[in-house]
Amino acid sequence: MTSGSSVHSEVQNKIRDVERQTNGLDESILSLERQITSFGEEREQAFTQLADIYSPELSSQSIAKIKQLPDIQKEINEAFAEKQRRRVEIEKYMADSQSQRKESESGLDSITQQLNKKIAERDNLRKQVAGSLGKIPEYTTLASVAQTQNEVLHKYTQRLTEEKTHVDEKLAAYRGNKLFMELVSKKFDTNEYTSGKIMKWFDSWRARRFEKTQTGEETTFRAMRDTYNSLISRVKLMELEIGKREEQLQKTVSEMRVYEEELSEKTGLTQVMQAGAKIEANKRDALAKIEKLDKDYKRYSDERAEMDSAKDPYHTQLTDKLKELLQGEDIADLKARARKYPGTADDTLVVRIEEIDMTLSELKEKAKEKKSERDNLAEKLDGLKIIERKARQYTSSDDYYSGSFDIGSLITGYVLGKSDSHHYNPTSIASTIESSHHVRQPEYHSSYTPSYNSPSHSSPSFSSHSIGGGMGGFSSSHSIGR
Repeated sequence: MTSGSSVHSEVQNKIRDVERQTNGLDESILSLERQITSFGEEREQAFTQLADIYSPELSSQSIAKIKQLPDIQKEINEAFAEKQRRRVEIEKYMADSQSQRKESESGLDSITQQLNKKIAERDNLRKQVAGSLGKIPEYTTLASVAQTQNEVLHKYTQRLTEEKTHVDEKLAAYRGNKLFMELVSKKFDTNEYTSGKIMKWFDSWRARRFEKTQTGEETTFRAMRDTYNSLISRVKLMELEIGKREEQLQKTVSEMRVYEEELSEKTGLTQVMQAGAKIEANKRDALAKIEKLDKDYKRYSDERAEMDSAKDPYHTQLTDKLKELLQGEDIADLKARARKYPGTADDTLVVRIEEIDMTLSELKEKAKEKKSERDNLAEKLDGLKIIERKARQYTSSDDYYSGSFDIGSLITGYVLGKSDSHHYNPTSIASTIESSHHVRQPEYHSSYTPSYNSPSHSSPSFSSHSIGGGMGGFSSSHSIGR
């Protein structure tokens, strides 16, 4: 058996691990972008210096083009700075959202502690109430009657299920005959038949033709119709009988509850149940707040990813202009001149420009890879938060999972992106958590608190109402999200 809190802790630890990886990538990206800006400025300065060295040999038009480099780069840097300003703003909102989430998580931990305290009080008081009820002759008599009624009702329900299967098999043969069903629906050959003389003659002729095609014991339409109606009536009569027995059981349960509620009030169990219900309501509110914070974080994260993946038109125009200039004949001419004529200064500048070009290419590729990796982790983080919110619903001392349930393999498979996407996705994992979760049942069930629930109508089982309004929690749903 695995506790609900330990399953939640494992998911939470995985979230912390992914957050650390994401933060590390953010720092790497920031460092790379600073380097890109610095090298870009150095390259433009080197080109300008080359232009100054060879200015006597260059045309005024060529010099003018080269002199544009710093201005264009400045505009690009300003556009980039504005983009960075918005990104810093977005990342501040994301950090604030994370900080508020941690505060809410701390508050939820406190709420869970309060809830567990009330669960302990509830269980202790229920034991007292159960012991006192067992000493009241009138109550134990009612409980014995209810037990018998419950067992009989269970048998009737089983018989009804079997009978329905048997009847459905037989009715299928009748319902598969289109002409027979049409005559039955028109109530032919009964006092309720309303068609005129001509239609009655036609239906009588059709019935005779129908009878000629039949074999076996039932060769007349009337005999087949009576059997058909008898099969349907048999099921309806059984359902009516079950309804009556459910009412009898409910009446007995209501009489039992008078004793239960009186003792519940007397021992303080009612007040504990009410206090527990309020704590559960606080837990629902806190979970709703966390869900909103997670949605806000995802919205900002998506905006940042979009900002990094696409450039605005103005920035693209400036960059294209710079590329065109750097790839033009004037720049190429500067490099050629430096190689043609001996001289340390110009050769050093050309070598440095080529080094910077190679370095910038590598830095930009690294930044692109880091951003892609970060955005992929951000998507995984969003999914883990969905899983964490579901696991957070089941963290009280009443909540547990079977020993075979392995949340670790599920979330690891999701983060690693296993091929079985249906099995390893947040929605599927959250659903598995919900279906695998169990609620601890009291250890003091007695012979007069049966656990059977009827499948029809609202739950007639008195055990769901016994001793203070429910054996599994503070409300009919026991815990958040169920």
